[in-house]
This record gives sequence, structure tokens and C-alpha cells, in this order.
Amino acid sequence: YLCNGALLSIAVYTTLLKSAIDNNAPLQRYVNLRKKALGLKEYHYYDNSINIVEYDKTFDYDVAKEMVYNSVAPLGEDYSAKMNRAIGIYDVHPYMLLNYQSTLDDVFTLAHELGHTLHTMLSNENQPYATHDYTIFVAEVASTFNERLLLDYMIKNSNDPIEKIALIEQALGNIVGTFYIQTLFANYEYQAHKLIEEGKAVTPDVLSGIMDNLFKEYFGDSITMDELQKIIWARIPHFFNSPYYVYQYATSFASSANLYDRITNTKYSEEERTKAKEDYLTLLKSGGNDHPMNQLKKAGVDLEKVESFHAVAVEFDRLLDILEEELNKLEK
Repeated sequence: YLCNGALLSIAVYTTLLKSAIDNNAPLQRYVNLRKKALGLKEYHYYDNSINIVEYDKTFDYDVAKEMVYNSVAPLGEDYSAKMNRAIGIYDVHPYMLLNYQSTLDDVFTLAHELGHTLHTMLSNENQPYATHDYTIFVAEVASTFNERLLLDYMIKNSNDPIEKIALIEQALGNIVGTFYIQTLFANYEYQAHKLIEEGKAVTPDVLSGIMDNLFKEYFGDSITMDELQKIIWARIPHFFNSPYYVYQYATSFASSANLYDRITNTKYSEEERTKAKEDYLTLLKSGGNDHPMNQLKKAGVDLEKVESFHAVAVEFDRLLDILEEELNKLEK
């Protein structure tokens, strides 16, 4: 398989597919928890779009900038200084193209895009022109890492249970959409291409059957499958325009979860966390100076090992625990 023009081990791809299904228990727990909270007799996939709580707080851009800036403190003074430069620059690169509408989602988008900005700054400062540009395979590590920092910062600094639920719901939705669903789609793509390799018939019914089976493997009996959901393969442009692209969302997300755990989790010693932070910053500084798989390995993530993907399920369960606790508070 190709990873931005570089060969990717098939083991990474198949390990990702296996891990997502092996770790489907938190996904089904998520659906059942939402089903109960929303008071639904049946849960359809489109019910994921319904918010458990009404939350329409707006965030002034200057407030959002301060929150994002404060949230990256765990990455050290140099990173924070570069962040300060990135959000206050005048007349000189870097800059972001951003459509900010003051919603909670926009605050996380700001953190996400600043992750890319800082990645670019660090790569440009430490690499010659020939190797300064990083691949998509590692790009989303930096952006999703900063989203995780912001989430923890906002939860820690909020006393409003409604706000906490909204924050956790957004994070859980990201895990479902970025890791589980993209891996499900990658699995569909893998099976569809195998049909061609094996000389088997490829019809709409066959492709819809693959999608139907995958949703059952992931969600079990926690959702009611609709006929239109089975043909979702027909409207996803990546399958037709960018084959074997969607899995990169999931690998980046899993890599970010691993790195975040090693840097912030107090189960590790201070020395281990400091080294993990330096390894991560080295990754951001490395641009495209090596194959992306090797870059991640140097940072401490080996995607050929199934345990590298387990961090996502652990994070999912942790957030579900918090959500359940906050929902219980509301009931009381």
C-alpha cells in the first residue's frame, strides 16, 4: 500500500482493521449510553447527530486563543512561545485560513489548525527545504494532539455539568467518526478490492452487503440498521477518487492517542513523560526527513503492533466514565 507515495506495511493496515473490531465494546457502550440518555426505543446511526444536552455558548475569538494557548503548556515554554507568535503574528508567516463563528466546535478547530501551524513552524525551523514538508500520515497527529490538550484543559476548568457533557460528547463523536467509522470504511475498501483480486462479482448488492456486515461487526445489536445506511459506500468520494486514503485518519488518531497518553498520564514517571514529550517534539521538527512509519517509531509508536491502537479504546472508555458520571449528576 502507498502512504503518500511511500510503501506502507500491509501489517499496519490489517492490524488497524483487527484492532477496531476487537475493541468495539466501548463503541457499543457509547451507543447504549446515548440511547438511554435520549430516551430512544431504537437507535439509528443518524441519531449520533442528536446532542444529549442543549449547549449554545459562544466564545469570543480572543477568549478562544487564550484557552488554546493555555492548554498547550504541557508541551513546554518553547512550544508555547511559538504558539503565541502564531496567534499574534503581523505581516509575516505563518498564518491560518480560518472561518471562526464562535461556537465550541470552532474553538476546537482553532486548536486543531494551530497544531498544523506549529508542526509547520517546527519543521521549517529544523529542516532544509528539501525535507521540510511532512506527510498526511503524520500531519493529523499534531492537530488531534492539540485537540486533546484543549479538551482536558476545558474540562478541568469547568464547573458546569452541561458544558462538560457537551465537551465530552464532542470528543466522543470525534473518536467515533475519526477512528471507528474511518476504520470501518477502510475495512470495506479492503474487502471490496479483494473481490476484484479474486475475480468475484462486484454489484451494488454485494457492496451493500459488505457495509451491512461491517456495521453489525462494529455496533452489534446496539443500532437499528437502515437500508440507506447500507449504501453509504456510494456517496463517499474517497473510495473512488483517493483509494486507500481513509485509514490515515485512524492511524493518525491512534498515534496521537498513544503519544498523548505517554506525555500526560501520571502512571508514567516524570522522567518518562519528559522523554516522551521531547520525542514528540522531535517528530514535529522532523518534517519529511524519513518514512512516516519510522518517524512515528522514533517517537514511540509502532503501528505494526496491535497494542498501539488500544490507546483509543482506553481513552474512549475514560471519557465514557466521565460522561456517565456527569449524566448521573443531572438526573439527581
